[in-house]
Amino acid sequence: RVWYVDAGSNGCSSVNNVVRMRTANYNRSTSLDSVQFGSEVATDLVQPGYVIWHIKIRYIAEKNLYLAMYAAFPAPASGPGNCATNDLFVATSADGLHWTSFPVPIINKLDRRFNFTTLYRASFAYYPKTDHLRTITSALEDTWGQYGVTYDFTALMTALQTSTTVAASQLVPSRRLVR
Repeated sequence: RVWYVDAGSNGCSSVNNVVRMRTANYNRSTSLDSVQFGSEVATDLVQPGYVIWHIKIRYIAEKNLYLAMYAAFPAPASGPGNCATNDLFVATSADGLHWTSFPVPIINKLDRRFNFTTLYRASFAYYPKTDHLRTITSALEDTWGQYGVTYDFTALMTALQTSTTVAASQLVPSRRLVR
């Protein structure tokens, strides 16, 4: 499966982005040259009040779910969007098509651990032995850099489902990942 953000011809200033998915169909006994993708399908992944911009999705077998991590910018009341004001969110799905998003970002551009202006693109890895979710994101402070934060996955999901903020208690201390 491949997911992508369809921003149409407006690109970064679009306010009607749609996350789409295509599924690969191929015979495993032949080469990857035989891969054919099915038709695109619009998913229901949205972030209320925001416009999704950059996305990374992975299946986490140990949790039996898909996890999406994405940069999204506040939806303007009117006029074009501004992809230079992103926060970082996550969503979960059982099938990759129907998603549950959460109302708060896991990293906010106003997070005081950093001096971000915006977050750009992120990736992540899940470590089942420790139940840790390691995030790496590109972000703008004075210059662009890569930053990492590690979360206790279960604590993070509980916080996202039960509170209005992601607190420091969901973080896993690690001086080697931050900055």
